[in-house]
Amino acid sequence: MSVSPSAFVLAGHGRRLGAALLDGVLGSAVASAGAAVGFGVALIGAGSDDSDGWEALGWVLAGTLLGFVAGAAVWVALTVWLVQRPGARNGQTVGKQCFGIRAARVDGDAIGVGWGLVREIVAKGMLLAFTSSVVSALFGFFDGGLVGALVAVAVWYGPAFADDERRALHDRLCSTRVVVAPRAGDPATPPPAGDDLWPAPV
Repeated sequence: MSVSPSAFVLAGHGRRLGAALLDGVLGSAVASAGAAVGFGVALIGAGSDDSDGWEALGWVLAGTLLGFVAGAAVWVALTVWLVQRPGARNGQTVGKQCFGIRAARVDGDAIGVGWGLVREIVAKGMLLAFTSSVVSALFGFFDGGLVGALVAVAVWYGPAFADDERRALHDRLCSTRVVVAPRAGDPATPPPAGDDLWPAPV
């Protein structure tokens, strides 16, 4: 189902950043939980055989890594399933739903599985992580990846501050905008003059 682009109300930067932060924390928690389960299972298995210390360590490391990958895969599947939901929830991750916003295609069409996978995982996740890794490698990882993460966020989200429609780089690549998710029965309103980081003066 298509929605007229004129009905969109642009989301403020504060709500977008809050939603992204919440999604990042939840995604890390799910992946870490998977790693913890993998670590526990591998540790039990390593202690139940006659392998030497190094072999046992190898199994524990492998189990932890596999658990982390499995947890990350669960989060990816959950995110893609969430954003492709029909109706008012279309384009919403957990974070976006909590902050009352959603991603919307510029042409008004609904976001499907393929579009959700490209936007949320490839454009937002993988490319941001790649940028962060490259920058951190250039800095020699002395900062624990903090500088790389900050630069990656600035590179990918920074364009939203200079764009009339508040589109981050991944929005431009995927032809999307982040808009307010109206409650059922709410009339469409024009885009606000300001946003929730620096509201327009009264």
